[in-house]
Amino acid sequence: MARTVLRGIAGQEWSPGHPAGTDAGIENAVRPLAATGHHPVATCPMGADHEPDAVRDNALRVRGVEGLHEIDGSSLPSQVGGNMNAPIIMIAENAADMVPGRSPLPPEDPRKPK
Repeated sequence: MARTVLRGIAGQEWSPGHPAGTDAGIENAVRPLAATGHHPVATCPMGADHEPDAVRDNALRVRGVEGLHEIDGSSLPSQVGGNMNAPIIMIAENAADMVPGRSPLPPEDPRKPK
């Protein structure tokens, strides 16, 4: 922003005490504000017994720990392209039936009036 052609449009210093134009100033200004937009997903995959990386079975049971189910986004195979809220709610809703051994509700017929 210090170039002659940009001086007329440059704004004020946005982080007091950090001089514009130096790597150290930029790093010191950005570091406390930086965050990731990614959610921790796909860290504990589900899979068949013969899959070496699968830490859970298809019922979300953690292998080798009796009675433990892990119900979160870490079971997803990868990050989805949208917000993670809906897929994780879906996992939790399915697990609410699966863990106690209940059959899931049948799908509703969209043609039938409610």
